[in-house]
Amino acid sequence: MDDINLLPPALVALIAETCDRGTNLMEREGLSARGPARFVPLASMNPEEGALSPRFLDRFGMCVALNTLGEGASRMDIMRTAGHDAGTADDRAGLDELRRLIAGARMRVHAVAVSGEI
Repeated sequence: MDDINLLPPALVALIAETCDRGTNLMEREGLSARGPARFVPLASMNPEEGALSPRFLDRFGMCVALNTLGEGASRMDIMRTAGHDAGTADDRAGLDELRRLIAGARMRVHAVAVSGEI
């Protein structure tokens, strides 16, 4: 959910209730259906646009605050660190190994059999 703090509180309460209950009740034009609802809520918000009610905030298992970097020097340090030539030889070797493992997994993924129960 993007900008959860801007959604109507009744809608946020309904989503939280559906998640807690584990079932989704759909009603429309005299028809009613119930089905399983297994999901993990993930949301973003900008606290400058308003706060989220503590009763909803408590429903999330983890909250992360991100701060924007205003200084150009700090941003340049991040860009240098994230660059391909950054890090030690061991760091680059670790990344090369990870790339090799991912490429191998992509070639083998078609051979994976998933049972109907899963």
